[in-house]
Amino acid sequence: MEASDDHFGRKRILGYGIIIFIIGSVLSALSRDISQLIAAQCVIGFGAVMMLPACLSIINVSFLESEKGRAIGLWAGLGAAFGVAGFLLGGLIIEAFGWRAIFSVNIPIGLFALFLTLKFVPESRNPDAKHIDWLGTLWLALGLLGISYALIYGPLIGLRNPSFIGSIAGG
Repeated sequence: MEASDDHFGRKRILGYGIIIFIIGSVLSALSRDISQLIAAQCVIGFGAVMMLPACLSIINVSFLESEKGRAIGLWAGLGAAFGVAGFLLGGLIIEAFGWRAIFSVNIPIGLFALFLTLKFVPESRNPDAKHIDWLGTLWLALGLLGISYALIYGPLIGLRNPSFIGSIAGG
């Protein structure tokens, strides 16, 4: 299965993912009701889905085989550390400025990440990537949707409910 970053370019997909993430953050900060916030969070999720595999793909092609494990470990460790810091700082920001402000924090961070990507990440793609596996992508999305549905609604509908069992098994 060829990924979109293999076909269109890893740096390009990462950059677009960051831009979409920033747009979703702006929309989240400006949302007036829960429906708008959910829609904006979907935009953020779409950007994140583009960034994660592109980052790993860039690490994979940018480091020697002997350095890849260390680079991925550093990337994952920093991600976890920023995640923990985000919860702590997020609580303080929400207390001081309200819930909309938490989404505004993503904007300068995203712009800085976009600057670093454009300045320092070399463009690369798989020259053998001829097409994108759209059917595989669809199956993957449906599987994740099934698992997400089961995890969200399982406690409400019951773990023995056929809808829960079918969603988790299908996922």
